[in-house]
Amino acid sequence: MSPPAKDDYEGRGRFAGGLLPRLLAYAWPQSLLLGISLVLFPLAAVAQLGQPYVLKLVLDGPIKEGDVDGILPYVLVFIGLVLGHGVLQFTQNVLMTLAGQRIMRTIRGDLFRRVLRLPPAFFDRTPTGKVLTRLTGDVENLNEFVSSGLVTVVADTVLLIGIVGSMLWLNWKLALISFVLVPPFLFVLSRMRGYMRQLFRALRNRSTALNTFLNENVVGMLVVQAFRREAKNDATHEELTVSLYDESMRALKFSSVLSAGVQLAETLTLALLLWAALGGLLTEAAVSAGLLVAFVDYVGRFYAPIENLSGRYTILQNALASAEKIFTLMDEPDELPDPATPAALAPLAQSLKLEDVTFRYQTGEVVLDHVTLDVPKGQTVALVGATGAGKSTVVKLLGRFYDPNDGQVTWDGTDLRAFEANALR
Repeated sequence: MSPPAKDDYEGRGRFAGGLLPRLLAYAWPQSLLLGISLVLFPLAAVAQLGQPYVLKLVLDGPIKEGDVDGILPYVLVFIGLVLGHGVLQFTQNVLMTLAGQRIMRTIRGDLFRRVLRLPPAFFDRTPTGKVLTRLTGDVENLNEFVSSGLVTVVADTVLLIGIVGSMLWLNWKLALISFVLVPPFLFVLSRMRGYMRQLFRALRNRSTALNTFLNENVVGMLVVQAFRREAKNDATHEELTVSLYDESMRALKFSSVLSAGVQLAETLTLALLLWAALGGLLTEAAVSAGLLVAFVDYVGRFYAPIENLSGRYTILQNALASAEKIFTLMDEPDELPDPATPAALAPLAQSLKLEDVTFRYQTGEVVLDHVTLDVPKGQTVALVGATGAGKSTVVKLLGRFYDPNDGQVTWDGTDLRAFEANALR
């Protein structure tokens, strides 16, 4: 398999410790919605955690004693907990999703405004498809996590803490047996974290390369057909598609292995729990039927959020890989920064001059070679020459879209670099 496609916006590790704080800065204006949601999370967890405990009470109480009439209050409490959990979960999902959409609206706006202010030289060296991928695909990946994945992560984390506390409170010996496989699983997950980040970064690079190629071909279809490149471009498209397929399959296999590992751990935990409760480690008198049913229920509820978190962890890694690229684009430096005290460009009073100006684009070809030009106010000058002679380049230099490599462009005797960037726009 070919190496990952090169991407100008790889985070190169410099965001490794700063991505989440930067995302939290966008979340701060929505602190009220997020705060209310955070208050609802433990309430929803309590409503869910109470259900297995009610089962324990009814099994060890009315059912054990044969009191059929005594079951009704427990049924009503159980139904109340289920309904309460549903209402609380619905409310917190709405609030978290609303906050997430507002956060993404701000990020989208900031990113697009940054693109609008990027210098023309940036677009000379950056394919349009790559920029569009940042504005669409990467933003959507981040949106998936912020608007929905974050809800699951927070809710499942709170639920896990509650389940651990409940199980330790009911029977600490059975609880420790139930948790015996958790440390190895977390250790393996932590060891795979770096690999997962690289995997999803490579996946984003492949997707970017394909989107860039498609954009260039669709926009330049007349050129493709004029030079009879259909077959060659089709072969290149096939190569890029296969590369993206290979990376996607690697990500899918990794996610599937992670999910299967969680299910295997749950099955083994239930086997250990039943073996310990039915005479392996604990005496049968120490474990009632209600306690055993409650623990089996708690174990199922314990591994369900772990499986959810493992799935969301892959979404998180994908989102962080996209966030690296989004923030790197936002941090793209201004190549033509304004001076400390930029001046407004006044109407021309005397003359416009190019003094021994030399300029070349990123390709390295010299477009203007020691050009000198003096245009007095009121005079009309025609620039005539073959394609590529530098006619439009002169206009771009006047607008301060680029700085000359050598020489000076002056406006009434003042260097144009003393004025605001893109002064003639």
